[in-house]
Amino acid sequence: MHYHVPASEEIVVAIYKALRKHGTIDSQTKMRDMVMEELMMLDKSYRVSPQRVRKLAVKAGFIRMEIKSREGEGEITKCPVCNSKLKKIKNFSLWGKEVIIGYKCPVCNYKSGVRKQVPTRYIFHLKDVPDKN
Repeated sequence: MHYHVPASEEIVVAIYKALRKHGTIDSQTKMRDMVMEELMMLDKSYRVSPQRVRKLAVKAGFIRMEIKSREGEGEITKCPVCNSKLKKIKNFSLWGKEVIIGYKCPVCNYKSGVRKQVPTRYIFHLKDVPDKN
């Protein structure tokens, strides 16, 4: 069976339409399904992964995303949501030494303590856009 990969711009438009139509979407899989509904109206052979939809949604700028997570194991260097490099959140100890107290992504709203936080659920909201009138 043949399939086509839609352009990023088409996916972003489909994300916006899906959120306008459904309001809040409470999982990455549901978001992908809603976006696929919109894309199928353009071309029945379009296919897109949930991860690509999530990453484009983060970068689109009109989305507010909640991330539910659990504690995981291992080192953390890249954001598990958008794959950007994480910034260290630092503070000073009582002895004046600089210590790392967590990590924050400069692109999306992912935050983690010193221990790795693994995302378990994504909740997508359309940001409130003020009227231009």
